[in-house]
Amino acid sequence: MIGRRTVWAVMVGLGFLNGLVGPTATVVREAGLGAGAEDLFGISAAIWAGMAIGLYRLVLAETGPASLPDLLGAVVLAFALLIPSSTGSWLAVAMVGCAAFAVMSTAPKLRAAMLLCGVTAGAQAWHDAMFPMLSGMLVPVDAAVAGFVTSLFLTDVSWEANWLTVAGRPLLVLDQCSAFYNLALLCLICLLIHAVRTNAPPRGWRGVVGLILPVAVLSVANTARLVAMATAPDYYGFLHGSVGTSLFNGLLLVLCGLICAGLPLGDEHVRPVDSLRIPGVHRVGGVGPQARPIRR
Repeated sequence: MIGRRTVWAVMVGLGFLNGLVGPTATVVREAGLGAGAEDLFGISAAIWAGMAIGLYRLVLAETGPASLPDLLGAVVLAFALLIPSSTGSWLAVAMVGCAAFAVMSTAPKLRAAMLLCGVTAGAQAWHDAMFPMLSGMLVPVDAAVAGFVTSLFLTDVSWEANWLTVAGRPLLVLDQCSAFYNLALLCLICLLIHAVRTNAPPRGWRGVVGLILPVAVLSVANTARLVAMATAPDYYGFLHGSVGTSLFNGLLLVLCGLICAGLPLGDEHVRPVDSLRIPGVHRVGGVGPQARPIRR
């Protein structure tokens, strides 16, 4: 009988492939194979890493016969993949992956792998379709928060929609200047750091706090950047240019990575001393380093 990890590895792999075909073909047609590959075909390196690690973890997850919920989930995903839409494929993998994480209870490795695959697909769907669709509502939030913070220490401050005006100088907050633009990608990076450390799924208060803290850091840092651009026009070119943007993103990534590394998202699967296989040594008389070794 076909194994459950095989079912999910094949179906999620097909979902990723279906989501990649359209965008990569467009990039290759417009920019060529070499230039497209150099730009990772317009897809973030975190997305590529999430797909690779997620599929690798699926292959190594718990074995066993596929259950009825596994087969039903695979059928739903298969029907969704018949829709000729890359965004539809990303959304289908995201929903099925997160649903599998929610309902699976006896396969922690499989749960963690499905969550990683679901968040990876969700991050790409957010970037491709969901954020552009919601940006008209979300970007004004960035402008309003930055305007409110600026009004705490300056008087001539106003904001409307995605415009922030300080001392008569208007600042237009574009989509890529919004904290929401990189929100899903940041959550994926946090989950990737967790996946590198352990194959256990996130859980408990650590999982909640470990995701909330990086999101809070992203919001505060992005607000500070918008306030700086609005109040220091002499440095606008640097802050908004490629060098300033790259520096900001790099520092933000390092800071959030340190937070995730210092606060794991769940219990770590660390091999204890007693689980190490030492040739010729058999531990008896209890558990722990004080157990008495017997040589055979």
